[in-house]
Amino acid sequence: MLGTFIYCNTNMLYMNEELADYIIKHLHKGFRLSHLKDILTKHGFTKKDIKISAKKAAEYFINYLTPYIHSQLNRGLHPHLIHQYLLQSNYDPEIVHNAIKQCSKTTKSKTPFIFTIIILLLLVGGLFFFFNSNQKSATALMDIIAKKMDIYDEIQPGTEYNFKVEAINLGKAKEFDVKFTYYLLDMDGKVIDMKSESKAVSTSTTLLPKLTIPEDTIRGTYIIKVTAEYGKGQIAESEFTIYIEEKRKESTKITKQEYTDEYFEEISKNNPEQVLNICKELVRSEQYSKCISKAQKYISE
Repeated sequence: MLGTFIYCNTNMLYMNEELADYIIKHLHKGFRLSHLKDILTKHGFTKKDIKISAKKAAEYFINYLTPYIHSQLNRGLHPHLIHQYLLQSNYDPEIVHNAIKQCSKTTKSKTPFIFTIIILLLLVGGLFFFFNSNQKSATALMDIIAKKMDIYDEIQPGTEYNFKVEAINLGKAKEFDVKFTYYLLDMDGKVIDMKSESKAVSTSTTLLPKLTIPEDTIRGTYIIKVTAEYGKGQIAESEFTIYIEEKRKESTKITKQEYTDEYFEEISKNNPEQVLNICKELVRSEQYSKCISKAQKYISE
């Protein structure tokens, strides 16, 4: 798991950035921050480096969640409900707590006004329903929840990504047609891939769509977004983020025959940094620990 990191005292800044990137990547996959700290500690990283890197990763996620939390608080949604939703979406509890706490301070002054508006709307809506309920025909109303099928899945370019969509009928209509559209977006909103299909929704429906990750997709965070169009122009939406890894270059992996002291010595003479890259290619191999030992030997020399 930690094959991409070799501790080096001469490059602390680079190491902290690499550690932060590692933490961010695995937080996207659903790992907990406290668990990642324990893993890094067991693998020999200092408390100082872990603290700095974890702080950077937490700040990244707080900044990422802030616009969403603000929008929900401004709508009058209670912080507890936002908190529960984000936990169900596999965000780290500590980060969610700090993000909501930070956002609540800036929106606190708006809360009384928002609640007043909500109460008025509820009163007006209640009166309208009371006088018109007998004349009202069955209407379509639904909600959708898009979520990951496997939070620990490693996503790479050139593959298809499968996920789950739950469509729930909340209205009086027994069944109605829905057009589902699935998007893979970058963080700027650019469409990387898109697919659509039409389904009839009755009580509830579970869909298992998939999107294609292009071969040239660069490593980073992306958005899976789902829209459901139904009724008279009504739309329901849901989204979550995924982390796409860098595509593995199979041709660069070394074989057991090449794996010798002479091979490492020759590489280290010309380019010591290349020794580290060799070990990265063996991160999932049984040879990894032996590779690390040899790499550290030749780098130290």
